[in-house]
Amino acid sequence: MQRLRLSLRETSLAILIGILTLATAAVSTASEAVLHSFQSTNDGVEPHAGLVADRAGNLYGTTFGGGAGNWGMVFQLSPPAVKGGAWTETILHSFSLSLTDGVGPSGGLILDSSGNIYGTTWLGGPSGGGVVFELSPQRAAGNGLRPSCMTSANSLLDLLR
Repeated sequence: MQRLRLSLRETSLAILIGILTLATAAVSTASEAVLHSFQSTNDGVEPHAGLVADRAGNLYGTTFGGGAGNWGMVFQLSPPAVKGGAWTETILHSFSLSLTDGVGPSGGLILDSSGNIYGTTWLGGPSGGGVVFELSPQRAAGNGLRPSCMTSANSLLDLLR
């Protein structure tokens, strides 16, 4: 009976070692591919938050700094037409220090089914305390999209309902 307990322990240990070996093998076979490297203030610097993706495979994100005014920006990365090719960056909005715009986007983005992008900035806007913004394809003008500064996070929740 005592030998059976030892066998169960040995078997359990062997299974655990096998699981850890498989997990280690799975981690070590992953490879990283750099999709885009931010080069300068015009291109954006310091991406702090995660990315969101649309159905076409485009990725959207923010940089805390950079953009036209060096106050941060919202960007889109479009996948390459040919596998292994370069991703294409499009600057959707560069933030400016003004009463109608935010500064320093640092949180994540929300993308709705109509293609509207929602996010927040840590400063700027009418009160100086940051804004909740919406970038809407219907408001496209010039080379970027225009933000719609909202007065509260509740406005964002109302829009998403």
